[in-house]
Amino acid sequence: MLAVPLLQKVGLTGREAHATAILLILPVAGLSFLFYVWKGFYDFSILLPTAIGVTAGGYVGAKLLGKLPMRMVNWIFVVLQAVAGIFLLLR
Repeated sequence: MLAVPLLQKVGLTGREAHATAILLILPVAGLSFLFYVWKGFYDFSILLPTAIGVTAGGYVGAKLLGKLPMRMVNWIFVVLQAVAGIFLLLR
């Protein structure tokens, strides 16, 4: 949630900030995964469906990032973050 705006503050363009933030997700998610597995908090039955969804979403997102106007990319980002925040609050 914070990576894109912070990367833009240090001088990256909107597209560069989004692409860099996506690149940062891989090592952070991998490390988080290892900690969850180590503590026994992971359900491996959802691994394959999640991997398929993340891979497909990442591919489509990368393709759209290069084609959509930056203003639309920013609005999509805002809406997705708001939905995620509301979901976490209501959960």
